[in-house]
Amino acid sequence: KTNDPTRYYWLSDQLVLPASIKQSGVNIIHILDQLSAPIIKNTKTIVTVHDLMQLGRYGNPNLKNRLKISPIKYADKIIAISQSTKKDIVDILKIPANKIKVTYLSYREKEFSVKSSPRKIREFKNQKLHANIHNYFLYVGSYGDFDKRKNLDFLLDIFNQYITKRNAKNTALVMIGKLGKESQRIEKRAAELGIKDQVIFTGFISTEDLVFYYKSAEIFLFPSLYEGFGIPPLEAMASGCPVIASNQSSVPEVVGDGGILLDPQDQNAWIKAIAEIISKPKFKDQLVDKGYQQAKNFSWEKCARETLEVYKKVYNGKN
Repeated sequence: KTNDPTRYYWLSDQLVLPASIKQSGVNIIHILDQLSAPIIKNTKTIVTVHDLMQLGRYGNPNLKNRLKISPIKYADKIIAISQSTKKDIVDILKIPANKIKVTYLSYREKEFSVKSSPRKIREFKNQKLHANIHNYFLYVGSYGDFDKRKNLDFLLDIFNQYITKRNAKNTALVMIGKLGKESQRIEKRAAELGIKDQVIFTGFISTEDLVFYYKSAEIFLFPSLYEGFGIPPLEAMASGCPVIASNQSSVPEVVGDGGILLDPQDQNAWIKAIAEIISKPKFKDQLVDKGYQQAKNFSWEKCARETLEVYKKVYNGKN
């Protein structure tokens, strides 16, 4: 018996999937979940690798996790979603770099790039926030999976220091993501810091609400230590929200010049950057404009075209 349901999915991928592929007679199979790549190959195979968290410093690089991900070595081509992930594949799994193609992900352009009137944004804030909250900083992401990499204790600390130094009792930190044990721990820590009433947990929300949370936030804060790609800062830039993000792993590839990139352990630097954005409206506007331009470098159409090129090369036997 086991409490890990992924064990059975993995066995199915190794025992049932190869037979189904052989029976179907397809020319190429594209595995979008890196843990589902079969060892037994009946056709040409492409595998998308999102990250190697399980084998890195924030995961658990035990034999079980290594066995689950090892079949990607047998793929004809690997698609990595960032240069950072490609580097991890080369360094950790010792797979040749020429076997890996980087294809960036994107965001939902129609939803996040649409401009909203100041009136609608004000109405949204009045509806969603407490009466005593006038503005807020925003975090979007998970709490539970490899929570150390999200660096949320650091996020609480810089928020606490900022509002304490400036007596900003009307400023909140809104945290959007699935609620669970880790969010409960963060809520408890907020209470210990004396800022529980200024830290708001929304849980999962609709895309429409998410768009408005981005658009009405003062700053988007993303101090993550490790990301395979990092869609939230991309959504923030596309929505017109100034971004301060970590300078680690793949995050600089996503944010580029569209936001402020800082050491995710340097509290003073983050607090200084927050203060600069809040106190200098022109600087904030410039940052928003840069974010808009950076977000335009990503699109699902571009991702699809690059993926199709990989299909063609693998089909024609070209590495």
